[in-house]
Amino acid sequence: MTLATLQEKIKNRSAKLAVIGLGYVGLPVAALFAQKGFQVTGVDIKQSRIDRINQGISPIEGKEPGLSELIASVVESGNLHATTDYGELRDADIILIDVETPVNAENIPEYHSLRAALRSLSSVLKKGALVIVESTVMPGTLEKIVLPAI
Repeated sequence: MTLATLQEKIKNRSAKLAVIGLGYVGLPVAALFAQKGFQVTGVDIKQSRIDRINQGISPIEGKEPGLSELIASVVESGNLHATTDYGELRDADIILIDVETPVNAENIPEYHSLRAALRSLSSVLKKGALVIVESTVMPGTLEKIVLPAI
């Protein structure tokens, strides 16, 4: 897929989006894209989270004004679907990675979740898809970890 083709798909809302990691960052991002008319597939490793989302229920606790209503709305519209199956990302044009990046005792980021997501994604990633890492990472992580993995 060319950049011009991807731009056109974004413009006319036909680009298929995927969000990996449906936590405090990924779920609101997925829901907002779905609200704008994109077909969004969300992937997470927690089946209980997937089940709640697909029922239109926010699994995020705390005060997130409007998020519960937004999730209910975009799930009902069919624009947001959650799964644990990376195979459903085979046709994704744009993939956003929003997984946790905890730091260890020396304040060095640990990329276990990022590496796991990349391993699972690499086997289904279509040529020309745009991959965006929204997780907090150190400079050089894309060149040293992300690109070699995909």
